[in-house]
Amino acid sequence: MSTATVTASRPPTTTKAAQSPADPKRILIGALAMILVGWFIGNGFLALAYYPQWFSVGLPVLDKVIQALLAMVLGIGGAVLFFFCMNVFVEGLPGRLGQFLMPYAWILPATSPSDCSCSTRRSRRSTTRSPTPTPPPT
Repeated sequence: MSTATVTASRPPTTTKAAQSPADPKRILIGALAMILVGWFIGNGFLALAYYPQWFSVGLPVLDKVIQALLAMVLGIGGAVLFFFCMNVFVEGLPGRLGQFLMPYAWILPATSPSDCSCSTRRSRRSTTRSPTPTPPPT
């Protein structure tokens, strides 16, 4: 027998990831952690918006710098934590479902409807023509 015939007659090897069962502990931890991270980020930004005096040190310029740094740490760190928790959640799903949802879990937040609507509003605004100016009275 040729090598091609022997290779074709063998049963396909299954990978561990395709047959892995669901891990309810990872699913629960991932889901609860995503909710907590979202709550923490939302309340952190609300605190920055509604109570800026909590983050002030007395110098107006330094206050804005501190608030900007806190917002960057909260936004970037929160996004990293949220994606990590989402990854834990998706990896806890059964093998084939987890493999199917993994690309969407990473791509869909970047293409959310709010992101798309903001960009289309901006582009519409930039292409609209302003009314023609009226000449000054003589």
